[in-house]
Amino acid sequence: MLAYRHEKFIAQAIESVIAQQCDFPIELIVGEDCSPDRTREIVLNYQRRHPHLVRILTAKENVGSRANSHRCWSATRGKYVAICEGDDYWCDPTKLARQMEVFRIYPECSLVFHAAAYVDSQSGRQTRTSRQSLFSRMLSTNEVILGDGGLIPTASILVRREIALNPPFWYHRAPVGDYPLALHAALRGKIAYLDRIMSVYNINVPHSWTQRYVPDVGSRMLYARQIEEMFAGFSAESEHRFDKATREMISKYYSDPLVRLPCPIEERRRFHLDIADKLQGSDRLLAWLAAKYDLKLPLLKDVARKSRSLRRLIMSHALCERITVRHKPIVHHARDH
Repeated sequence: MLAYRHEKFIAQAIESVIAQQCDFPIELIVGEDCSPDRTREIVLNYQRRHPHLVRILTAKENVGSRANSHRCWSATRGKYVAICEGDDYWCDPTKLARQMEVFRIYPECSLVFHAAAYVDSQSGRQTRTSRQSLFSRMLSTNEVILGDGGLIPTASILVRREIALNPPFWYHRAPVGDYPLALHAALRGKIAYLDRIMSVYNINVPHSWTQRYVPDVGSRMLYARQIEEMFAGFSAESEHRFDKATREMISKYYSDPLVRLPCPIEERRRFHLDIADKLQGSDRLLAWLAAKYDLKLPLLKDVARKSRSLRRLIMSHALCERITVRHKPIVHHARDH
């Protein structure tokens, strides 16, 4: 659990871990990164009340999210690692037990995730649901690639520790962490999806990266180059078995800023010349229109992408491997271990 300026949310996040009903021991590692608010005070209070369950990692000065994440992963001791950042929470006390049951029944799995709800932190209103299927099933590697970074909600992840602690070199070229983790896991085993909402992702959180980050075409192009570098390493490791899918995602990342964001026409045309050979399908057409006529076409981009996603979803449901998990009620809570 990464925690920084999460005074308003951290108690709910920790309580959702304490509430887990499971017949195996767990521990909660909180990486508190010198928050200027009461976050540290709150997490230390939980550590005093639950010393057998809560471990706090901190320092005398802020280390940043990447270093904070690294020290938390390095401190893990279990065979499996779940993620719940300090401004999210788990909404089902059987979450970990259900996910562990998948690992027991399907030992070939490397990562198990589930559906999640997105809630506006200011209004408390649920804005959408992240569901990747109509039922619980295995996902193909192509689905993981094409699902992009938003396919697997962070607080839904349960992954084998040895996979997370031994990332390949291309993992570190990515500008994000969840997406390459899912790709790496997909090359090491099967990815299982549970069609049950068991975590909540808070959006519109003050001081969060998404609120502070104002994208422009230049920064998004740099982001796309980092994604391309990540996929170059991934493709080499996977012996280019998934190049069709990776090329589609590279095209998507390069075309998005040209089609969606405001930009001076000269700059838009210059960027288009630089990346035109990386585009394909509708991305190529929409980016050309945007550059030639100085247009923003986000709605057309959304329609094209959603139609492709729907087609893939229909095909995957016809070919997929369903999974069945019969959860038995458990009387033990995490606080009892």
